[in-house]
Amino acid sequence: MIVAFLAGFLPKTRLGNVSRTWIWRKVLNNPTIIYFGHQSNIVGEKLLILGRNFTFGDFASIEVGMSDPVFIGDDVSMARYTYVRSANHNFSSDQVPINVQGHTAKKVHFRNETFSIVIEDDVLIGAFSVILSGTHIGRGSVVAAGSILSGTFPEFSIIVGNPARAISKRNT
Repeated sequence: MIVAFLAGFLPKTRLGNVSRTWIWRKVLNNPTIIYFGHQSNIVGEKLLILGRNFTFGDFASIEVGMSDPVFIGDDVSMARYTYVRSANHNFSSDQVPINVQGHTAKKVHFRNETFSIVIEDDVLIGAFSVILSGTHIGRGSVVAAGSILSGTFPEFSIIVGNPARAISKRNT
């Protein structure tokens, strides 16, 4: 895994891009990854179910841990600085310091399984977006840059804002 982390620092050149993507294809056992960005990283890859033809922009991050797995379908593209986090800090008690309360994660039921986050097929996620625990993005959706997502969004949604909301459908 240290090799994959260090691969993030390969230069943003054709050779660096090809090498970085090749290394992450091996780490994730997914030969269909299209691009894996400069200084991007995935933590907890054993709990990540990743579909075909994934594109992961520069400086993007996926952190899976202390939760159920994260599901990312086929043909998903995440732009630069996208942040996916499968669990949140627990802060339910005001009698215990937050940093010792551990983590909590919402559950998403999809295809008879339980996940922390589900991103279905053919989803485009804009730069600087944040995807939090309990998010389910339906097939064919587009997430505008800078959106902060938590909750369920129907297929073909155009999703914007903080907090994110579906403002229209792609296919209408």
